[in-house]
Parts: sequence; structure tokens; C-alpha cells
Amino acid sequence: AREAWICELYWESPSLNCWSLNIRCVSRLK
Repeated sequence: AREAWICELYWESPSLNCWSLNIRCVSRLK
């Protein structure tokens, strides 16, 4: 069993004309 990190990019729109690119990482044991 080892630790693996899964990362993904996603867009967020706090306001109508403002988009921000964020990254989200979660650790999974394999």
C-alpha cells in the first residue's frame, strides 16, 4: 500500500465576469 495523490484543475466563477483556475488534490491509498 502506498500513498497516491490525485490532482485536478477546475474553474470557479465567484462573479459573473471573473473566472479563476484552481487546483484540488486528494490523497488516496493504493
